[in-house]
Amino acid sequence: MIEIEVFGLAVIYASTNYISTRSLWNNLAFILNNQKVHWCLIGDYNVVLEAHEHKVGASFTWFNGRLGEAHTLKMLDKFIFNMYWLDLCFKTSCKSLPKVRSDHHPLLLNFSLSSNKLAISYIKILHMWTTNPSCLEVIKTSWQRILYGCAMFVLIEKLKVLKKNLNIWNHNTFGNVHTMVKQDEVALNQVQLDLQNDIHFVDLRNRERD
Repeated sequence: MIEIEVFGLAVIYASTNYISTRSLWNNLAFILNNQKVHWCLIGDYNVVLEAHEHKVGASFTWFNGRLGEAHTLKMLDKFIFNMYWLDLCFKTSCKSLPKVRSDHHPLLLNFSLSSNKLAISYIKILHMWTTNPSCLEVIKTSWQRILYGCAMFVLIEKLKVLKKNLNIWNHNTFGNVHTMVKQDEVALNQVQLDLQNDIHFVDLRNRERD
């Protein structure tokens, strides 16, 4: 039996009047939160989420065509999707292309379907890290890094930075722990094999305990 997936695509061109766009945002919120469909919404929302999407700190998609003090850049064009979209299209990217005649950069949406779920990435904390005072400094330094974007984007990026820095610090401080554990397991296995031949060998018993 063939399973048919339903996808929804909405192309947005919002009004510059925030009062006129209230109904649009209400409808979009309903679509994303209440319909179990793979939805993506792409287009010109004519709004910025935060200050970083205006003038500096982002890849802008709109230019007012003026120079000097009147020069303005904004990120007005966006791609938004719901969790159902992410279930099957987790390999999704959206980038801006060079503009030709419009004052907006066109957006190019790329995605691939997959039956595999998105792999969850964890930050593993080893108990031995807590015994080293420099561990806390690595965490503080990573978390204090200045990033621009919405709260969720900043959180995700800081976690990525933290994970990378902890891995580097762990390797430089403790060495390759996984390799050392495997080496110890091999040594322990050999000791236990030797004990089967001579269970009264005190030195082997001590090595096994160690």
